[in-house]
Amino acid sequence: MQLWRSPLLFALCQSTALVASLILQIPMEPTAIAKSPYENAYGWRYPGIYRIINYSFEYAAAINETDLGAAVASQPLQEYDDTQIWLIAYLDDSKKNVFIINKANGGYLTAIEGKKVVRGYEAAPYDKRAQWTMDFDTFDAVEGKPVVLSNRGIKGVLDLAGSRHDAGAPILVWPKYRNVPRNQGWYLQYMKEYVA
Repeated sequence: MQLWRSPLLFALCQSTALVASLILQIPMEPTAIAKSPYENAYGWRYPGIYRIINYSFEYAAAINETDLGAAVASQPLQEYDDTQIWLIAYLDDSKKNVFIINKANGGYLTAIEGKKVVRGYEAAPYDKRAQWTMDFDTFDAVEGKPVVLSNRGIKGVLDLAGSRHDAGAPILVWPKYRNVPRNQGWYLQYMKEYVA
């Protein structure tokens, strides 16, 4: 499934997020978020297009290649790099459970096995390994509200391996620590320029 390869399908996904937002009565105008000198401020707004950035070391979660099944790793922030761009859409009306789909290869952010590299994978929507729960309470006092992303199919959270501070560090599903370290927290950067 090469979902994002076509600009028409990309626009359709954006429209679907808009329709879902209208049905679920989610505000489409930005609500109060953390102050930022950047146009694309950190913080969850509503379903849409985001960059996922690690809280301990501000590198983005990106697929290593555009083929389905590509591993996800940390990469320096790059303007208009589709490997770093993710569509986040609600899975249900809890407004916490989401699908995360990569723009470059159309793959769902999927945990293949516990403690293994996460992949941009062709998964069925009902596959819980491609479903994530957003927890905003762990880093509640932090500006920009980093989120912890828990996988619904494999017990564990999205984790930057070993808190590494280098490009290409693997992004894994790892057990959530009691005192959640920064490498298990993620900023969601709303990408205004990708919204039609």
